[in-house]
Amino acid sequence: MVQVIENLARLTGHILSCSSHPRIADFDLIEMKLDSNQEVEGLPNLIANVQGDVLEISVRRGLLGSNPLGATISCRAKVTPNGVMCEPHPAADNFSISPAV
Repeated sequence: MVQVIENLARLTGHILSCSSHPRIADFDLIEMKLDSNQEVEGLPNLIANVQGDVLEISVRRGLLGSNPLGATISCRAKVTPNGVMCEPHPAADNFSISPAV
């Protein structure tokens, strides 16, 4: 079993693509053009080590709405054995999605 270090980061960016997650039910896999990657106090930011400015991120489908393409998303996310994943049940102030204009 892989042991993962507890970690968390606050991410903001634009959704470039969205599809059903191939392995996790009720989750979508988005490609995010990363605009901001900030530390969450008290936890390491393992996402800071990811190369490039486009990330694949798992997001619970119920959070995204019906047409997330181009939307701006802000979430807290962590590196897991299944890749980068947004918190599935975030507090209201830890997740937002704004439709594309």
